[in-house]
Amino acid sequence: MEAYAAEQAVAGARLVAELEHEDAERADREETEATERAQAEAERERLAAQEDARLRAEFARQHPELAGYGNPAPF
Repeated sequence: MEAYAAEQAVAGARLVAELEHEDAERADREETEATERAQAEAERERLAAQEDARLRAEFARQHPELAGYGNPAPF
């Protein structure tokens, strides 16, 4: 009876360790994915700002008479 209880305790501890390991791996994956999403969003914002600046510069070249009426805010 004691051997069975000890065996069950070991099996339970092994299961808990495996579940904790899986939780840690999942947390690491989620953190990596969140970092990748943040980097992708930052890149999208950088490209949008770059395109905004390009369009503003092009518009200013095409219509220099309107330069005094410009709005520095993004479209």
